[in-house]
Amino acid sequence: MGLLSLWLGLLPAIPDNLVFCGMQTRIESEAKAALQAYIVKLYEHPPTLQALVARAETLLPYIEEALAYIGVPEDLKYLAIQE
Repeated sequence: MGLLSLWLGLLPAIPDNLVFCGMQTRIESEAKAALQAYIVKLYEHPPTLQALVARAETLLPYIEEALAYIGVPEDLKYLAIQE
């Protein structure tokens, strides 16, 4: 995605609320701004985004299995990938 696409607003929108681990969560404006900035950086640096996707594709099946085994919400898999 080029800078023109970024300027045209074609990035994913950050919602005001989301459900994480079964809990309704409000995303504060400061957090939304930080998330949007992070997304812009990922789109501006495709190799970084591609590496993150590749890591997720490799690790998610194992993480999902481990989370199911210990009985915790599957949403936690996203934290493991990000870290």
